[in-house]
Amino acid sequence: MIEALFTIIGTILGFLLNEVSSRWREKRKRQEEEQSVRTLLAIEIDYDLKLLHEFWQELKQADKPEEDEKLREIRLARELAQSPLPSWTHRMWEGQVAYIASALNEHQIREVNAFHRRLESIAGIQRTLSDLLAEQHAYSRTTNGTLDRYGLLGPPRPFDDRAPALWSQCRRTVGETLQRGNPLAGKG
Repeated sequence: MIEALFTIIGTILGFLLNEVSSRWREKRKRQEEEQSVRTLLAIEIDYDLKLLHEFWQELKQADKPEEDEKLREIRLARELAQSPLPSWTHRMWEGQVAYIASALNEHQIREVNAFHRRLESIAGIQRTLSDLLAEQHAYSRTTNGTLDRYGLLGPPRPFDDRAPALWSQCRRTVGETLQRGNPLAGKG
């Protein structure tokens, strides 16, 4: 009788120990997966920041002091419009959606999302400037310097009109992105 009781108690203890061990392994595995997601995201952001920094340094080499600030901004905006953007990557951010909620806290999710939105904003500004520049060049080629309907020489200048504001917006966005750095730095 006592042997049967010890057998039952042993079986129950074995089951409980196995269950505790199994849950501990699952928790450790989940923590390792979350850490891996944070690491992958941090590496991706570091890479994008490096590309942005190099791109911005190269673009700033075209910066020369001019008397007229508007002309300087137009020239720099033209450089931006004609420069190929780095191939920023969002693969980890977009590909790990199922794991992000458990791997990052709410603040980190918002910061990483804002980082990627700023990169997209820079790309959008560059595309807009490129389109405006192409439009301005196309109009210039078709009019050949003839008088417009008001008797004024020259085409409308959509690029020149919008370039300073777009350049300033891009400069602020790049500055903020580089200054904030990697929101996951030291956490990956």
